[in-house]
Parts: sequence; structure tokens; C-alpha cells
Amino acid sequence: MDQLSITKEKLDSFVSTPKTSLAEFYELPEDLNDAIEIAMALNQPLLITGEPGTGKTLLADKIAVDLNMITNGTYNKEPYLFSTKSTSVFSDLFYTYDAISHFYDANIKNEAKPALKKHIELNALGMAIVASMESEDKLSVPCNNTPDDNVPRNSVVLIDEIDKAPNDFPNDLLHELEKYKFRIKEAGMREFSKGTNSTILIIITSNGEKNLPEAFLRRCVFFNIKFPETEFLLKILKKHELIEKLKGNQLAVLKTFHEIRKLCTYKKPSTAELIAWVKIIIQKDILVSDLSELAKTLPVIVKDNNDLATVLKQWNSHVS
Repeated sequence: MDQLSITKEKLDSFVSTPKTSLAEFYELPEDLNDAIEIAMALNQPLLITGEPGTGKTLLADKIAVDLNMITNGTYNKEPYLFSTKSTSVFSDLFYTYDAISHFYDANIKNEAKPALKKHIELNALGMAIVASMESEDKLSVPCNNTPDDNVPRNSVVLIDEIDKAPNDFPNDLLHELEKYKFRIKEAGMREFSKGTNSTILIIITSNGEKNLPEAFLRRCVFFNIKFPETEFLLKILKKHELIEKLKGNQLAVLKTFHEIRKLCTYKKPSTAELIAWVKIIIQKDILVSDLSELAKTLPVIVKDNNDLATVLKQWNSHVS
């Protein structure tokens, strides 16, 4: 074969497949809903752990969408996101200062007094704090992306994969996470605080790659998202309107999925991968009991070569 065998009709179907907002399909377990309510009642961050792909990151989107609807728009519809890196320091959560561009304006462009505001940009928690302030107070914030809302806004902040950060990162945040205040060093250590009547819900995710400090954990509400049982996975697939589109025994796909998870020892497939797998099974019009055809879809859910070999060996023994 000297070229792709994809037909024009298939290409058209790929293009026409809409990219949906997954937050609206998020199935919220009752115990997780209780943890969210506790975090909001105590005004503490909610620390979420669990297997990759179980919906930790997407949870913040779900909460923001729901709070926006429940409060008739007083909450931002999207969370402010901070993606933690191995080089992150605590001030990055609030703002970043571009010293190079500031130096360029002052020394290369020969600006007599380059505006500091032009070179400071708010990040997730800094943006949420400023958004919660009264409109006249926002004008005093020396940043180039200050929210321009006329009223204070409540918001959800996602600190994603905090365990990627250096060890000092969580401890450095203790005061700021309790008081919702931050200082801008380059602006003479001026302090900015959350609006009195506003709310900021902080969601923190961790993949458990390293232990978090005890002092940090004491200030959080903790919840571990367990991998869903078959009944809950069925509810998820039904919410995505997928289960009724499967050919043959609809529950067979979940039985097969659980068998694959048991066989995978290096990287177990997640809920997100199950959804993608079912979508491709439906698109290719595959009967779940047809293992030879189903094997062609395994790269969607089996992401390790050793696991793939194990699954195929087991399936080949069934076929033979």
C-alpha cells in the first residue's frame, strides 16, 4: 500500500465529529459532591488524588459550570488554571514579571519611565483574587491583564498536578491559601486581597508522585477518586449517549474493558480511555464479541507494549 486507505467519506465524518465540552457529561459521585460542599463550607482547598484519567482535572470545569448556573452567573463559568511545573515557585501562582521585556523598554527602546504594568501578568490565583475585588480597587492593580468586570466575581481555581512542583512550593503557599492575599514584589511589595464578600474555591490535583507536607495537608479537604465500578461506568457511558449505540451485548464492552484492566500491569486504562474506546468501536461499527476486529482498537486503551502483548496473547488463546 503506497498511500492511506482512508476514504473521503471517512475524512468527512472525522471533520463533522464535534468536540464536546466534557464538563457537561461529568458524572459526579455523591461522596465527591459531599467533599466539595465541605471544602466550600470550611473555605479550604479541595485536594484530589486518583488514577490518571479518572477526572481529577476535569472536576474543576464541572464545578465551575455548575456554580455558574446555580448562582446565575456570579461564578466564572471556567476555572482559572495553573499547570504546575518542576520549576514553579509560589509567586508563579499569582503573577509573572517579564524582566527581559522591561529591561528592553528601558535600555533598548530608551523609554524614560517604562510602565511596570505592561510587564506584569496575573496568573490563576492572582487573577481570581483580583476578579473578586470591587471595580475601583481593580484599577490599582499594576498588571496588563486585570479583569475588567464591573462587579466582584466568584471563581474556581485549579492547581493541577501540584506534586510536580519543588518540595518548597506547597509550604510556601500556606499563608496565601488561608488569607487569599499576595504581594507584587516589583511594585514595592504592594498587597492585594480577596474581596470581602467573594468566594474562591481552590481545587488541587495530585498524581501521588511524592508526599505532600503535613502542614499543607492539614489545610486541605482530601478526596481520592476511586476507579468506578461497572454500574457507575455504565452511567457515564449512558450520559455520553454511547451505550445504546453499541452493537450486540451492550454490557459486554464493560466486561471486556475490566478484563483488559486486569491484564494491564504497567499502565491500566482509565475512564477517559474507556469513553474514547467506545466511541471508536461505534464509529467502526464493531461487534464487541469480535475479538479480531476489536484488537485493532486496542491502541486506544492499551498504552504499553508489554501490556499490549499480554492482552493479545490472552485474546489469541480465546480465538484459537
